[in-house]
Amino acid sequence: MRTQEYQDEEWADRDAPLESDLVDDDESETLNCPECGEDVYEESNQCPACGLYITPKVRTSHLENAIWTIAAILVVGACLLFAIL
Repeated sequence: MRTQEYQDEEWADRDAPLESDLVDDDESETLNCPECGEDVYEESNQCPACGLYITPKVRTSHLENAIWTIAAILVVGACLLFAIL
């Protein structure tokens, strides 16, 4: 008959994680915070440096924001031009 201690050791060995489970081969991707420029993990919701909450809308690039701003100005300018004529 096995003792409880021996049975616990046997189960502990069986349930122990494998070495391959302990090694994290996947390096997390980082992005630059749009506010302060620090590296922020892709999965993070908030920048650890400045505290800015990072949402998909905030993650848009400055170039994309500039393009939308220029497009809006052109549309408003075209509307005003047609209103005058």
